Amino acid sequence: MIVSPQPPIPPLSPQEIAVLRALADGCQSKEIAAVLARSKPTVEATVRLLCVKLNARSRAQLVAKAIGYGIIEIRTPLVEDRDSSVLRGALSDQLVPEPDC
Repeated sequence: MIVSPQPPIPPLSPQEIAVLRALADGCQSKEIAAVLARSKPTVEATVRLLCVKLNARSRAQLVAKAIGYGIIEIRTPLVEDRDSSVLRGALSDQLVPEPDC
């Protein structure tokens, strides 16, 4: 089997990486927007741009490629109980509050 080399990863901003981490944790655009103090359309535009940069066709593929490239890491589940406000992990490396998703 011949494996073609992966194209180089374009540089990603801290905000783009924060969006990727939040997507990996299962957050929706509205929740990411609230945490990052951006509008929902801005977050959705960022997701579309990330899809172009990483050649992904869906959010799931985007997250999978980000993990595969080593941009983000697989983490433990974000919440113990979906209705709980006890959150772990999301955006912990960023200087922004954790999402309430």
